[in-house]
Amino acid sequence: MTHIAFEPKGRLGNALFRYFAIIVFIVNNPSFQYTDTQPTYPNIEVDDNYFLHLVRENKMKCLDIGEYNLVMCSFYQFQVIAEYRDQIKQYISQHHHESIYVEPPVFQDIGIGWLMTPPMDTPHYDIVIHIRLEDRFRTGDYIPCEAIIALFDGLTEKFFAGNKVAIVLNKPETNEEHVYLNTVVGWLNNHAIAVTIESNTVHTDFHIMMNASKLICSQSTLSWSAALLSNVVATCYMPNWGGDNAFKRPIENTILYDI
Repeated sequence: MTHIAFEPKGRLGNALFRYFAIIVFIVNNPSFQYTDTQPTYPNIEVDDNYFLHLVRENKMKCLDIGEYNLVMCSFYQFQVIAEYRDQIKQYISQHHHESIYVEPPVFQDIGIGWLMTPPMDTPHYDIVIHIRLEDRFRTGDYIPCEAIIALFDGLTEKFFAGNKVAIVLNKPETNEEHVYLNTVVGWLNNHAIAVTIESNTVHTDFHIMMNASKLICSQSTLSWSAALLSNVVATCYMPNWGGDNAFKRPIENTILYDI
């Protein structure tokens, strides 16, 4: 039997994309089995290019690797993952005993059953806006505040009317992050839209996003994954970034906005 494992790199969103890629392998090769420990040698490393080649050239099902195991060593942040959305959700529903791993700041295993179970008293909102700043703000690779405001300007009044609205983000730490958040909140308040700021554990915030009927995503694997796995999100807004392979449409009813 071929076992598949992955090298922990990055936070929960990155771990989920590796797990999704592994599920794509298993869907096409039911004899493969996920393991949350590193398999014994011999191994074959599956990087981004090899994964994309296999899935795009329809070579998943005819993959013959003999006695080798597979180690997922890259990130697999490709739109093609969404083509397996139904299979991924079904697999996860049947494998709550499995775990995935995140690396920084401390190596940690996360049980799938725990991850997919909402914490008690998780608040529910009709519209959730995910903003990712922190690391991207430090590198300058963040969505300009003007792009978020332009998206809001293009939405009809009915979009927000009568809906509970929340912004989910890691707690701002710098003055620049506070200015960014205050600008977004100011636009909402100026249009008589009440908004709640949610900065909780990643587990709670993940479920807040999963339980929204309208989810405005940032350029984030975490919010994208929340939309993909959700049974509630009916409309998703994603930034229009990257090339043809970039992850942009987690669900069918995804609307891209310019950044």
